[in-house]
Amino acid sequence: MSKQQFDLKKATIEAIGEKQAVYPAIPVDVALQESEDLYVWCQPDKEPLVKAGLDWNMVTDLPVRTGACRYIQSEWQKEYKSLEQAQKEWSEKSPEAYSLRDELIHHFYHAFYKLPDLYSITQKISIQLHRITQFGFN
Repeated sequence: MSKQQFDLKKATIEAIGEKQAVYPAIPVDVALQESEDLYVWCQPDKEPLVKAGLDWNMVTDLPVRTGACRYIQSEWQKEYKSLEQAQKEWSEKSPEAYSLRDELIHHFYHAFYKLPDLYSITQKISIQLHRITQFGFN
């Protein structure tokens, strides 16, 4: 159902400019729960709230907005977890990858020793890799 609610609000959401975007000061799940609570709590007080100037359409739109937000939050969490998993996998496998890289460079030096063009390319690659490693980008 949240996907359908998102589809209803997608154009409105995408129309929000970056300068208009407001980042929540509280966790999204808490903000969503509070929105849903407000929707329920204000129902008995509809008449006085409307008399006070509240646009009731904003109240009736709350479930759709919270559903859309829940959907997007779930999508974001899925991507975040995927990135987190990739980072974990990289930290586990990177030592082996760097070792293989170093071994390949070593073998290329020996293999291309008598081929000046390829040897100089190997040197350039080795120098660049050393600089990257030296500044902690690996």
